[in-house]
Amino acid sequence: MEHPPPRKTIEDLRNTVDKAQRIAQVPSDHPAMPTSPLSLGCPHCGADPKKDCQKTRGEFAKVHLARIRAAAALDRRKRNKGIARGLA
Repeated sequence: MEHPPPRKTIEDLRNTVDKAQRIAQVPSDHPAMPTSPLSLGCPHCGADPKKDCQKTRGEFAKVHLARIRAAAALDRRKRNKGIARGLA
């Protein structure tokens, strides 16, 4: 007869939750976290953060290259800052 697996204690569950919370709390300026172009406003057309620059007839989102380049520049600054602090 097979025995059921041992039940988790409250302490086991707390440790699991604590570990998940530590993993989720990576700072947004950490060099490993890439910047989404949609998190920035568009310098070309002025679209707000979290909004597409334009929609095409087929309802596809259009994101201007200037917005993508701004996100890449921010990532480079974060990476250089992280290298200076020894994080990367």
